[in-house]
Amino acid sequence: MKLSLKYLFLSLTLFVIELMIALFLHDNVIRAHVGDILVVVLIYCFLRIFIRKEIKLLPLYIFLFAAAVEVLQYFHIASMLHLEEFSVLRVIVGSTFDWADILAYLTGAAVSGFLQWLDAKGGKLVIPIFAISIIISMATFSLLAYNGLWWPVNPESMGYRVKGIDVARYQGNIDWKAIREENIRFAYIKATEGASYQDPLFTRNITESKRNGVVNGAYHYFSPDSPGAAQAANFIATVSPYQTDMPPVLDFEIGPAADKENVVGEVKIYLREIQAFFGAEPIIYTTYESYGLYLSDNFTDYKFWIRDLLRKPSFDGNLVLWQYCNRGRLRGIDKAQKYVDLNVFIGTEQEFTYH
Repeated sequence: MKLSLKYLFLSLTLFVIELMIALFLHDNVIRAHVGDILVVVLIYCFLRIFIRKEIKLLPLYIFLFAAAVEVLQYFHIASMLHLEEFSVLRVIVGSTFDWADILAYLTGAAVSGFLQWLDAKGGKLVIPIFAISIIISMATFSLLAYNGLWWPVNPESMGYRVKGIDVARYQGNIDWKAIREENIRFAYIKATEGASYQDPLFTRNITESKRNGVVNGAYHYFSPDSPGAAQAANFIATVSPYQTDMPPVLDFEIGPAADKENVVGEVKIYLREIQAFFGAEPIIYTTYESYGLYLSDNFTDYKFWIRDLLRKPSFDGNLVLWQYCNRGRLRGIDKAQKYVDLNVFIGTEQEFTYH
């Protein structure tokens, strides 16, 4: 049997797009409905790999099949077939009925009919039009990433389910009750920077997060222009009146322009002062660049929190936290300051012992 390479290419491309939507997209429009449009087109293209002879009503048949599956969801077919424990099958069959999905399937059938019409005219425009569609899709994903609706990594699919955020005054007045309802388990809150700055919303954030059941901790943004002891005194004076749940964090993001020997010495002083006062070893938040420039040879005994927005961290230190997104969107974040950093605990829920 001779296969259609054209439709094989289209099917593989659509499958990759569908996979990206399913794994990484976090909105209620494209994930919920555009994905349904594309799945009908994918089924059509997949069948046309093997069916070389045109079946005039094939898009309609696919629509009827998809609509029938959707109607079965109205009768809770997943529960009837006891598919609750089989996540892949549950996703394929679905669990909720939605008239908008029927409309999406109809739209997908119309797109499939258009492809079939192009094929009947000679098929020369099928690949160019599809290529243009791919370019539009890539532009759409870029726009979604910029607006915090899609990001390249999904830690939950890797087994990291304890989610957290880190915040400062930039997030405005946070609704911490809404944050907890978003399944956010922990939050690191900026307290200080350098030797004299205190975040004006620290007190509100630290008290409201605790009051709403979000495990919290405080962090200090390190400045290469101030002595480590003075910075430690600033952090201690600001944080000590409050009871935090997690170890203190040093936010270390220093570029190559600073004097390495001086910076390393002042960081050691800062960490020593903080550990002596709080009785807990600080965690160091950093980037790959700063780690390589200053920390990799001098602080290997410390636990780290790394920023990696593109993939699972490749890190040779003792990693306990991972910042995987810097443009997240959550209910509870001030609409004027809509983005927030998203993090996960590197470990299981049972290993997350903070409370």
